[in-house]
Amino acid sequence: MLKMKDNNYINNIAAIRKKQGISQTQFANAIGVETSTISRIETGKSDPSAVTLFAIAKYLQVSVDDLYTRKTAEQIRKRAGILQEKYQILCLNI
Repeated sequence: MLKMKDNNYINNIAAIRKKQGISQTQFANAIGVETSTISRIETGKSDPSAVTLFAIAKYLQVSVDDLYTRKTAEQIRKRAGILQEKYQILCLNI
């Protein structure tokens, strides 16, 4: 299984699928997985196997690289700011 839970990448699978007007159920049936598997992959709760990742790219007619996009510096800074705020709130409550 590939490990794509890198906080520097955004999963584009749902956006690409929705843009093509394909439901999660249609998508799952077409590539031979459960609908719940697609849901977990799209939400980042699960990583696709290499076979599933290539099936996804082939079905959506995109490259594997298109399925994941590197976050911009601004997105990373925003996430870091949110985490810092949560940390400060946590420290105040101790």
